[in-house]
Amino acid sequence: MAKRSLFCAFVASVAATQVAAEVSAPNGIYIRGDVGLERFSVFGDSETTFSGRLDFGISPDQHSSNLGPIGLHFAIEGLDGPGGDDPKAFYAAVSYTGDFGRFSIGAPRPVTDEGYFDTHLFLGSTWLDFELGQLTRSWVSNAYLFSSSGDRPIGARWDGQFSNTKVGISYNQMDDLDLRDWNLAVRHDFPVSDQGYQFAVYGGLEWTTLQDYDQFLYRIGIEAHSTEFNAGLRWDRLESPFENTITAYADYNIVRNASIGVDLMYSDGFSGELVYGLNGKYRFFNDGWLNVFIGSNVENTDYFYGAGLGQHF
Repeated sequence: MAKRSLFCAFVASVAATQVAAEVSAPNGIYIRGDVGLERFSVFGDSETTFSGRLDFGISPDQHSSNLGPIGLHFAIEGLDGPGGDDPKAFYAAVSYTGDFGRFSIGAPRPVTDEGYFDTHLFLGSTWLDFELGQLTRSWVSNAYLFSSSGDRPIGARWDGQFSNTKVGISYNQMDDLDLRDWNLAVRHDFPVSDQGYQFAVYGGLEWTTLQDYDQFLYRIGIEAHSTEFNAGLRWDRLESPFENTITAYADYNIVRNASIGVDLMYSDGFSGELVYGLNGKYRFFNDGWLNVFIGSNVENTDYFYGAGLGQHF
């Protein structure tokens, strides 16, 4: 209970100071991610959770930093629910930025978790984003979240940018689990079209060794944005348990601060399920949101549904 209260208090304090940070914080500060309080029902069982994923720190490439080429990077993610064993993760790294790019050391986030891929939340839900595990985060991050040891994924990371293309490589290891993890991520952002459309393509590769077991994960995706809609399509190839998974979404702004969206996810792992759903989101104040969603899959006649209140950074 104490750990849960600490997590909630910390994330709430970050959210409460978001506006002040944008106005008065030292140059180079950044905060990005989502936190949310949600009430949902899954096939008749109802729960309330507080979940979030936040990246924050001071980076020289976020305007002009007071620390010169030195950067400090932190990340926290976790879920608090009615159970007593709620997973949490904390990352921290120091970076140096030069003509070669940015090099980070400590316990950095893997590159496939931050900075390169589409950040869309499935059905707009922070809880679902967390529960999807390997489909929304790297293998090492998922293992770290659910590990009972106090070991952190120490390692190093390099990020470089070449015109509109970003490239990142990271390495993390957890000695208690005998886990070694390499990640490669690439993203290319196309120039905004004359009609106001913006497109991006991205891809990634993750190679994980856990004792004598090797796991490879491949990701390729495309996303499109305009003032009226957002859409994305992504393919994930895991050796297990999801194998080939395709996710797609489209959101349309029906009025200035309100949107409706549809999400689809098909996986040929397990029994080959198609999960689908609809959501409606209302945005207010400084990127706050109210979201309602309903979904199901072709193998069940029951639905899962919920509502949440949160903050996007």
